[in-house]
This record gives sequence, C-alpha cells and structure tokens, in this order.
Amino acid sequence: MEQLAEELLERVAALRPAMAERVVDQDREGRYPFETMALLADLGLAGLSIPTELGGMGLGVEAQLRITEEIARADGSAALAYSMHRTAGDILAVLPPFPGRQRILDEVCKEGAMLCSVASIPTGDVDSRRSGLVAKDDGDHWLVSGRSGFATNSEGSRYIGLFCGLEDVPGVLVAWAPMDAPGFTNLGNWAAMGMRSSSSHDVLLDNVRIPKDETWFVEPDEAIMIRDDNPDRLGQFGILGVWLGLAQAAYDFTLSYTADRFGLMAGAAFSGLGLDKQRNEESWAQIAIGRMDHAMWVGRETLYAFARKVDSGTHPFTDVDAIRRERVRLTYQVRLTAEQVALDALKVCGAHAYVQSRPLERIFRDALAGIVMKEKNDQLVQLLGQITVGQHAASTGGPLA
Repeated sequence: MEQLAEELLERVAALRPAMAERVVDQDREGRYPFETMALLADLGLAGLSIPTELGGMGLGVEAQLRITEEIARADGSAALAYSMHRTAGDILAVLPPFPGRQRILDEVCKEGAMLCSVASIPTGDVDSRRSGLVAKDDGDHWLVSGRSGFATNSEGSRYIGLFCGLEDVPGVLVAWAPMDAPGFTNLGNWAAMGMRSSSSHDVLLDNVRIPKDETWFVEPDEAIMIRDDNPDRLGQFGILGVWLGLAQAAYDFTLSYTADRFGLMAGAAFSGLGLDKQRNEESWAQIAIGRMDHAMWVGRETLYAFARKVDSGTHPFTDVDAIRRERVRLTYQVRLTAEQVALDALKVCGAHAYVQSRPLERIFRDALAGIVMKEKNDQLVQLLGQITVGQHAASTGGPLA
C-alpha cells in the first residue's frame, strides 16, 4: 500500500479511542456521528476513492478496506455511513461527464462534502410496487416524487443520489439533489436493532425540481454502469471492511475480557471447586478463541489477497460474470467471518459481557447487521452455484453490503 494510504491509516487509528468513547452515547441515542464524520472529512477521506483525474485521491481497494476496517473497529455505524458515501461517490464518478457531476465531485474532494443514495423499499413497507421514485419531464427540469428507503448517511450528506423511473420509459434516471431542496424531506425514522447511528432514514420527495444537467439517464442495456458487478467499480468491495472491522473489535474484546475474567461464582464459598481460573485458561474457551482466530485469518487473507490483485492490476476479473462470482464469494466469506466471530465472542464472554455497559453488546448487534442486508447468505450461495454450473445469475444490483 502506498505511503499516502499508510499515513491516512495511521491518522484514522489515532482517532479510534475518541471515536470509541463517543460511540456509546451515539448508539444509545441513535445519534448520527457528526464529530467522527467531520474528522474523517478533515483528513480528505471524502474523496478517498474518487479518481485523481476527477480531483480525488484515487486510492485503491486495499486502502479503502483498511481504512474502513479501522473506523469499524471503533464505530460500525460511522464505518457503514462512510462506506455508503463512497458507494454514492463511486457511482457518480463512473457515470459519463455531465455538468452537475463535476461540480458535486469538486465539493466532495475539495470541501469534504458527503453523499448518500437511496433505492430501497422504505422501512416498514414490503411491496416494491408501492414505493420508489418517479421523474416527470418539466422542460429543463425533472420533477421527482415518491418515497424510498435506507438512505444511509443521510443526516451528514450534502447531496443524495436518486434512482428514478420514468413513466412508460424503461431505464433508470440517476439524479442528484441537494438535501435541502424544496419538496425533499428526510423522514428521520431509522430505528433498528443495530447500526443505530448510521442515519439510514427514508426520504420523501414531492415534486423536487432537479435540473436536467444534474442527471443522467441509464438505458436498460447500460445498467451495468451503476451495478456493483461493474469492472470499473471494483472499489465497492471496500465496504466489506465494515464487517471485518467489527469482527476484529469482537475478537479484540474477547482476548482482553477473557484475560481479566476470573472464576465463576461470587465469593470465597465457591473457591476450591475447580472454578478458580482465568477464562482464557479454560479449554472450552480456548477452543472457541482458536476458532475465532482462524475465522479472522481466513476472512482477512481472502479479502486482502483480492485487494492486492486489484491494486496491482494482476486480477483476472475483467468481465461481469467473473466480477459477480468474486463479489459473491467475498461477501459470503466476510459475512461468515463476522457472524462466527461475533457469536463466539458472546458465547465465550457470557452474560457479564452482554450488558450495555460493555461494548460487545453493541458490536454484536452491528456485526450481525450484514445478515439482513442485500443479498442474504443463502441467496449468495445460490448465486454462486448458478454461476458455477454455467447458468445466468441475476444480481439485484445496488451497493454491495
């Protein structure tokens, strides 16, 4: 990894203690991590993955992964919000040039402006036919209306990427609107089990006027442009650093906690019953810790080996099918790592680590958030099987999660 990336990683690591201290109240209150995101923007990380020719740092996949992982070790919500910002920026960067694109990218790279995007079914709804955004032609503008969900990083963003349908016209209109545009409402309704501070709210639009030069229409046969199996969007693998970082946080806590945890029952009355041991001296705990260590090694080696291939230009993944297969493999493996390590951490550390006064309870909730995100693990395995036997594997597109 190049020197600039190493320097940025060191600076993010230096912020981790303060981030970890703030995360307790942020998680309890469901409050967006404004202070943390401002510090990341001050480091120039808003433009981390934007190509240098567009004004960004142009850093590779390994840098994106390692920096995201470092953030997630202290604050999973901030890491997810930051990753979704980069996802929106990467989509904007791969679109063909149009006037509004470069202006927004300049604000991202020079001013630290944050982005979000939205395309999911709103919270609490279950039928995609009753939601989504529609754009109507209004001369030099589009009028966009509708409701969409899970706009992660929305409270900290200056602009939002909108994926709109056009009446009776196949394709997707990709539009960019300022968060304070008339007719735009951030509903502020995110309330979930985990990732409570990620600001993944629903948004409501009522005839929001967007200049046509702030938009780009993607024909159906060009849909790969905005999909996560686009060979030009290999940086989207960086979001997997969120789950790896949370797994590392659970692993680190377990090692520290089991070195301190002594005995089982309270008081001298229970001494001499074979229970007077450090938790990390007990064989069952050592077995679980060994399993956690192996899971971390497999997840990290698999993911970073791919990142280094991408950054060196030696990867063979130059077509859609190859990218899709690798995306499925990596997503599945890293999710399994996070789930196994988080669950083993809870089992080994026990009830005294399950309480809200200790960080493992939050880390566990955040680490398992990947289970509910697109695409589900069973679906990933099915996609991999389809690809392996030579059948067409339809991806749902959208940001890798």
